[in-house]
Amino acid sequence: MREQMEKWVHAWKTLMTDMERQGARIWPLIIGPPAVPEQVAEAEARLGIRLPAAIRRILLAGTSRVQVGWSLPARTGEPFSLSGDLGWSLDGFEWPYFGDEEDPSDEQRYLCFHTGGNGDMLLLDLRAGADDPPVYAWGHETGEFLLLGQSFTAFVDRVTALGCIGAESWNYEPFAGADGLDVHGHNAESWKRWLQSVRWKKRLLTFPG
Repeated sequence: MREQMEKWVHAWKTLMTDMERQGARIWPLIIGPPAVPEQVAEAEARLGIRLPAAIRRILLAGTSRVQVGWSLPARTGEPFSLSGDLGWSLDGFEWPYFGDEEDPSDEQRYLCFHTGGNGDMLLLDLRAGADDPPVYAWGHETGEFLLLGQSFTAFVDRVTALGCIGAESWNYEPFAGADGLDVHGHNAESWKRWLQSVRWKKRLLTFPG
C-alpha cells in the first residue's frame, strides 16, 4: 500500500505543479499522516461498522486525509469539465441522505467519502461486503448512481490518470464505462491529450474538434 500511495502522491504533486504553471487556480494539496488504530476504531464506532479492509489499509498505511483540487479559468475544454476534485478523510466518512424519495435502505448500503461542491457525492458500495468496495457517484439533482470503479483503488488509479477530474457526477459522464471510468476510451484519450497540452504549453488551447 505504501508503494501505491507513493505513486498516487507523486502523480498528484506533478499535476498540481503543472496546472499552477498554466494559470489554474489550485487548492492546497493535502496529504495527511496515516491514521492510528485508535482513530480508525473511533470512526468505526461512530459509523457502527468495520470499514472495508482496503480502506483501513489506506488509512493506516497511507494517509488519513487527501484533498486535490484545481480549476482552469476558461471554458476551452468543452464538452469536458475544467476542474478537478478528489479527496477523502477519516473524519469525513458518513452515511448519506438521499432524500425522501430514495429507498431508505440505500442510506445504509452506501458510505459517502467525499462530497462535491454542488452536493453530489462519492460513495463506497458496501452491499457485497468486498474488501475493496466499488465506487459510485450520486447526482443530487437526478438521484442517479454512476459506477466509477469496481474497487476504491481502481477508482483512485483511474481518476488520477484523468487528472483527478470531478467530483460532480456530470464530470465523470463522458468517461463512464461498463466497469467504471474508462481511461482508454475515445473521450478519455481526447481529454488526456487536451489536458497534456494545457499542462505543457504556454497558452490555453481550444479543445481539438
